[in-house]
Amino acid sequence: MRISLSLFSQFCLVIVLGLTILFFKSENYFERQQMLAEMPKDHSDEVEQKEFELRVVRSQLDEVKVETLAMLEKEGHLPKNSLALQNLRSHLRGPASVNSLDMSLLEAEKIKKAFRDRNYFQVTELAEIFLDKNSQSMMVPEITFFASESYFLNRQYDKAVSSIEKMTNLFPEHIMTGYALLRLGQISEKADQMAEALSIYKIVQTQFKDKGLADEAALRISRLEE
Repeated sequence: MRISLSLFSQFCLVIVLGLTILFFKSENYFERQQMLAEMPKDHSDEVEQKEFELRVVRSQLDEVKVETLAMLEKEGHLPKNSLALQNLRSHLRGPASVNSLDMSLLEAEKIKKAFRDRNYFQVTELAEIFLDKNSQSMMVPEITFFASESYFLNRQYDKAVSSIEKMTNLFPEHIMTGYALLRLGQISEKADQMAEALSIYKIVQTQFKDKGLADEAALRISRLEE
């Protein structure tokens, strides 16, 4: 009887030991599976695709810049031989510099295409959506400028002024703000507010380091003071 109990105890011990080993093995297995699930996946293919798309967008943006410049020259929105237009030409035709993937460039491309196609109401509509969604985008100053230009070309002068004021508050030293202020001075002239226009041109002349802007402002000041 003692022998039977001893064998039974040994049998139970083996069963318990086996279950214990099985438990730890299964626990380790699920821990490894969870670890594998939580490991970051390889997104190299996706990143490569995005980089390719960005290169395409850069090329398209360069084309839009050149076409936009040609349109501004053709429509005579700035005097043909003005220093402002010459300086804007050098900036628009300069190479784009993108440090990181910024998918807002795709939306910006739609806005620029609309501007190129002279769909100015579409530009302002898309720009409002863009600026609401992409407040941190590197394209905000340029999109705001295109919005202000479109408001002006649509004869929505109040909205153009409001858009330009946003630029002066958010990007006071940006070159596009300087050009927007030149447009603001033109709006003041249209409203026969010559003193205000003169003050705006003097601000551009004294507060912007860009020589082209300062020289253009000086020309307008001289014209008003004749």
